[in-house]
Amino acid sequence: SDDVATRKLLMETQHSRLPAGDGSVDAMIGVVQTRDVLAAMLGGRALDPRRHVRSAPIVHDQADALDVLSTLR
Repeated sequence: SDDVATRKLLMETQHSRLPAGDGSVDAMIGVVQTRDVLAAMLGGRALDPRRHVRSAPIVHDQADALDVLSTLR
């Protein structure tokens, strides 16, 4: 099932944040904190990743590197 695959992905990833898309990577809706979703799952709550989606920072390809780092913090 999708819940089993999601749980496996969250437990095996080295990343603290993962992109969240609406059906595909071309329809990004934000990012999820892996620990938030895992905590909900371990707490026995039903898996609803959309509850944990946060807006993703937007950086322009012409942005200064220091400005990008500041935005991503």
